[in-house]
Amino acid sequence: PPRMPENWLSIVIPVRNQARTLDVLLRKLKSLPPPPGWKVEIIAGYTESRDDTLAVLQAHGIRTVTSPVPGPGAARNAAAALARGTLLYFIDADACPADETFLIRLVRTAIRLRPFGAFGGPHLPDPAQRLDPIPTADHWAWWFNWLGRGGSSRTVLVQPTGSLVVPRPLVQASGGAGPRVWLLED
Repeated sequence: PPRMPENWLSIVIPVRNQARTLDVLLRKLKSLPPPPGWKVEIIAGYTESRDDTLAVLQAHGIRTVTSPVPGPGAARNAAAALARGTLLYFIDADACPADETFLIRLVRTAIRLRPFGAFGGPHLPDPAQRLDPIPTADHWAWWFNWLGRGGSSRTVLVQPTGSLVVPRPLVQASGGAGPRVWLLED
């Protein structure tokens, strides 16, 4: 299949008070094989935390930028501003990629769908959130879009930022996530 120029995938993670789930996510992301011919980087948008979130990022050697404005939108924007990728993959610190081939499938889907605005990817939410309706609804929206009868395809369904792929030019043109909105800031 044809490749997008400058084959870089930037994984952007907004973080605040999420040391426990962040460690699991970073271990998983670092274990995934990169898409053939692509470089992958992980960047965290950090907001001051009361737990060991910053220590977890440092232990994993993750490139980190501190967001001067609290909230996930501002943290996403701060990290996205440093990203080298032509594709940005936003994932929340309390989620995990669904399987071992996730990054490969993500890039293949982006190439097949281009041009596209954004698409969500399946993820595994933190088990402690299984009764929380927002992460549960987000999780099922991604699974239905990725694993429906026709496989991955264009959709008009909402794709929240818990697991979202966006081309860099669209992030730049839109100004990014709503920096002062704390929920559904995408």
